[in-house]
Amino acid sequence: MADFAHSSVSMGDLARMAGVSRMTVSLALRNHPSISETRRKEIQALAKKHAYFVDPELSSLAKSIQCRSQKAPPILAALRFYESATSGDFAPYVHQFDDCLTREVQKRGYQLQEFHVSRDKLTPKALRKVLIARGLKGLIVEAHHPDDEFARAFDFSPFSCACPSVDQASQALPSAGSNHYQCTLLALEEVWKKGYRKPALLIYTNDYLQNWHWREGAYHFFAYQKQLRLPPPLLLSEWSPKDVARWLKKHEPDVLLAPFSHTPKLLGEIGLSVPKDMAFVALQLLELGKSKVAGIDERVDVQLGALVDLVIDQMNRHVYGRQNDPSRIFISGKWVDGATLPVRRNAS
Repeated sequence: MADFAHSSVSMGDLARMAGVSRMTVSLALRNHPSISETRRKEIQALAKKHAYFVDPELSSLAKSIQCRSQKAPPILAALRFYESATSGDFAPYVHQFDDCLTREVQKRGYQLQEFHVSRDKLTPKALRKVLIARGLKGLIVEAHHPDDEFARAFDFSPFSCACPSVDQASQALPSAGSNHYQCTLLALEEVWKKGYRKPALLIYTNDYLQNWHWREGAYHFFAYQKQLRLPPPLLLSEWSPKDVARWLKKHEPDVLLAPFSHTPKLLGEIGLSVPKDMAFVALQLLELGKSKVAGIDERVDVQLGALVDLVIDQMNRHVYGRQNDPSRIFISGKWVDGATLPVRRNAS
């Protein structure tokens, strides 16, 4: 496919000057790894000397026309590090992510192909070869531990990549995700408006995406802003009925803020009824419109749409691999009223 540029020098002219083919020039200008770094720099320097540059809008248009001419939609790859939960309390959250990502990819005229690190049993080098052999240049790098050996060893340089969380900074890849600080602060403000004066925060410290730091920061800022002496957040590696019951008994909050819509069910298992004994707010709502839980709609569709756009935009601009200053997109959450947070009589 030809590239387009504003210059008196054509790609054919550059190819003749460099003694290479037009395709080699095209690949070199797009930083394609199939061309050696030395040769890429030589051709790019020649293009700069003669004021030849690719017009990203026209290049994007040409790519779009090419995609529409193909019988099957072009493919974006998703690198998955964990198997989807098929049952249990967290299964709906995983399925929501999977379904939403597929929809957002399809909306943009692409299809999604997943590669499972554990299930497919591919080494980083083998997977790289597979992706290149299939002509896949867009890669969605799903959630993983920052120290994951596969992610550390994988060569991202041939691919336009993005991560579905703003906290995956360790990989130096662009990302899009929830603004957890804004979401937590919004929830606390709504709690305050409804007359609650002793909120408490439960967070999970095994969240390797570091979301809990953002939530804890918003909680402490809210306490400072309202001049409140709030109970310290309960930090759990996983749900512990005994620890939760002991902490709630000691501090007696009037409302609990915690991740996940299914928390009221867990509270019921330790003898607490929501909202009779204590109100509840979910910082990550599920099944909007069906659930009666109050809390934050993290707008997963907007997050994943932004994520897919990041990958496609980089493909159009021929940007590949890790970056010194990767883009970070924070999506603000929205408040959703629910029966778990009734208005108190003393609310103004």
